[in-house]
Amino acid sequence: MLPLLFGSCGILDSKNEKELSPAVIELPTHGKELIQAGNQFGINLFRETANGNADNLMLSPLSANIALTMLLNGAGGNTYTEIHEMLGYDQEWGISDVNGVYKSLVGQLLNVDKEVQLAIANAVFYDHLFNVKDSFLNVMSDDFQAEVSKLDFRDPASVNTINKWAADNTNNKVPEVIEQLNPEDVMLLMNAIYFKANWSVQFKKSDTANGIFYLADGSEVTAP
Repeated sequence: MLPLLFGSCGILDSKNEKELSPAVIELPTHGKELIQAGNQFGINLFRETANGNADNLMLSPLSANIALTMLLNGAGGNTYTEIHEMLGYDQEWGISDVNGVYKSLVGQLLNVDKEVQLAIANAVFYDHLFNVKDSFLNVMSDDFQAEVSKLDFRDPASVNTINKWAADNTNNKVPEVIEQLNPEDVMLLMNAIYFKANWSVQFKKSDTANGIFYLADGSEVTAP
């Protein structure tokens, strides 16, 4: 839920104005506040991740937010408090409040624009020797629509199962997320997001022209 601002040059005709009207999203109780908290979490996450990193960087704050909220459902004591505060959730918001907002918003976003390919998938993979409360797994299935699978983490085939889930839910854009499972691993909470869409107002290729581009060291190059 990291806010991105893009500039676009062009003139909208009356035909496009109706098509570009914002879709109506019905916000549940605490919906607006939770979105604001998610935006701030995304900015903080990007700032920390980009600190000292000179390479191009792209990350999904929404994926991290969802996975940590899933984790929050299984946490208690200081761990619960610290995750709750890190995500920027108000102290008065119980976990059921947060889950309800998430379920409502995601359900609406997936169907808001027929021209956009958007998929949000969650999964819980846990080792068959690790005892997990049914109440936690039920919340994962009901509120997060997560695929829940019990695997033998000592079986190399489990790695293939997990990677296949990632590939299937990213249109094969992310074919591998892990190379192996470590002996101390007992559970993986996973989120995958796939997004594909055209610009509402597309840039005209004929408007591209060569110009001067200034490099970080002050030198100049010509670029389109």
